[in-house]
Amino acid sequence: KLNDNPFFLINQRGQNSYTGARYGPDRWRVPRSHRLDMLDGGGVKLTVVSSSNTDLMIQQYLEPEIFERLNGKQVTLAVIVTENSMSRPSYFRVGATTYGNIPAGQIGLFFATLTLNYSSSANNYFGLQCSDRASQNGQSISLRAFTAEEGSIQTLGYQDSSGVLQLLEHPDPLEVLKCQRYQFTFANAMRIRASRITNSEINFFIPLPTGLRTTPTIVNAQNLQVYSPTGGAAQTGFAFSCPSGSAAFGNGVTIVATKSSHGLQDAFLYTNTPGGANLITLDANL
Repeated sequence: KLNDNPFFLINQRGQNSYTGARYGPDRWRVPRSHRLDMLDGGGVKLTVVSSSNTDLMIQQYLEPEIFERLNGKQVTLAVIVTENSMSRPSYFRVGATTYGNIPAGQIGLFFATLTLNYSSSANNYFGLQCSDRASQNGQSISLRAFTAEEGSIQTLGYQDSSGVLQLLEHPDPLEVLKCQRYQFTFANAMRIRASRITNSEINFFIPLPTGLRTTPTIVNAQNLQVYSPTGGAAQTGFAFSCPSGSAAFGNGVTIVATKSSHGLQDAFLYTNTPGGANLITLDANL
């Protein structure tokens, strides 16, 4: 498959609900004001919010290199719909162009095959959109899975002779590593010893299960704390960043804590993660 986290099982941010515009379950983004709710056992429920200025309800960006390689070739998008209160059809979308048709109110396996016409970085995502957000406010569609793959045949699943949906695609046990290439969320109360100290900087090397795609930004950096190993309260006044090129290490990144004349001879970094929207995340998403 071309995309990651097709069954929406990886959710490092840990929230039950996301309202756009933002990333929700790993690699999936909610545009504008629409709402995404996580479903028990996997899958998501997408709810139309009319105040959004886009009909696109969910999207995943792929590397531009993937679109360049597939330009002019056939690509197939497929979804498994488990609930559908939409009064109008829903559509697959690649960039600004819609394809296929999921009829109003219908559930099951749906797919669309298209010839990729890639012209700019603005088109390097796929997703699902509603027909008319203004008239569909509060309506929803639930997806168990959403895949994109090269070629004219979908391999997500099929309906057997009894009409029962059988999966061909199954969750990948390595999916979390694929997602952690784009972001990594810290566990609570991690303690990391300083690897280098100068008068104004303290470096901390963060080991990671896989290399990040690019130098990340630190989300909720205010919840990082610097302590002296000899005890006492958290040190104040530090700014935290990942310097350019720090993702070049295949096994981790460096976080730099900066403060003029901090006076510490040794230090450790502490992750104070209250949970929910306050989780500390290394964000290297597209």
